[in-house]
Amino acid sequence: MARFRDLGGGLYWSSCPDDDLLETLAKRGLGLVVDLTEEECQYSVPSGVDRVNYPIPDFSFRAFEGVLVKAVLPSLRYLESGRGVLVHCYGGIGRSGSTVAMILALRDGSSFEGVLRRLRRLGYENETLSQALAVRWFYRVKGLLDVGFLERLLLELEDEGYWKFLDHASSVAGVALDVLESLSGIYGFDRRDYVNAYLAGLLHDVGRVLGPEERHHEVGAEWVKRNPLLRGVCDVDIVSFAVYHHRRKTRLTEDPRIERLGVKAGVIAAAVRLGDAFKNAYAGEGTYVGTELRGSRLVIVINGHLNKGVDKRRIEEKAKALEELDRSIAVEVEEEL
Repeated sequence: MARFRDLGGGLYWSSCPDDDLLETLAKRGLGLVVDLTEEECQYSVPSGVDRVNYPIPDFSFRAFEGVLVKAVLPSLRYLESGRGVLVHCYGGIGRSGSTVAMILALRDGSSFEGVLRRLRRLGYENETLSQALAVRWFYRVKGLLDVGFLERLLLELEDEGYWKFLDHASSVAGVALDVLESLSGIYGFDRRDYVNAYLAGLLHDVGRVLGPEERHHEVGAEWVKRNPLLRGVCDVDIVSFAVYHHRRKTRLTEDPRIERLGVKAGVIAAAVRLGDAFKNAYAGEGTYVGTELRGSRLVIVINGHLNKGVDKRRIEEKAKALEELDRSIAVEVEEEL
């Protein structure tokens, strides 16, 4: 029997549904089934009901940006039209619970703590580190940017073929924002700074699909300057600057543009470079835990049980620009067991 919850307003959440459940929901006005599995469930979709499949590995997650565009926003459009939506994974807990949390955040304006309390009462208690990270990062970006703008930007990036890098790009953006939040007591970052850092992290590798690999940081920086979607949303010069300097080969601390753009721009660029040390923070059950400032030490905490894809030496090398910009800070890597 499927694990099934009715979240009100036509939104349903379950484990693998069977044909009987889908037929029953179809009679109630079900319009869409959101399947988050990797072909793990077998059922027939009733006539008149649509289905979208956005596969996420079990006990894991993917960039929340992709889930937003391919699962969350389509669900909201069906709900707004008066048609029901069923979101499911295999067990009806982690992958689907994290996606439902995002839907409730946008549909009901639920707070981060409120939505987690509600879903945990309904069985969302064994979410993995990667799933919890995705929800946390989604909530933060939801407070920074209009999701309509983010959808337009992501669809443009999909057209460019950039989504093959999306898990990495999202990881870089998320870690960069964590670094800025940790250092905010020193630099007093504001909302605009966080927007700049997020977009620089998300777009840092866009040059990989537009030009030669050796010059992808230059190509990406120029693309940022030309893109009309970004105008008025961020400080384009700062985002372009950070995209350019995400590579270790550039000399961030020697760039004279820091004088004009300001020290915050330098720290944003250094944070994006540091975030670029992570290939995919969502990999497996999650490789990245968080970042915190402990006195003069900026500590990058990784999952000691699953550090595949995390290269400590790469983190240390990518952190050098930040340490050179602010010699009072030392970056360390810690494994949480």
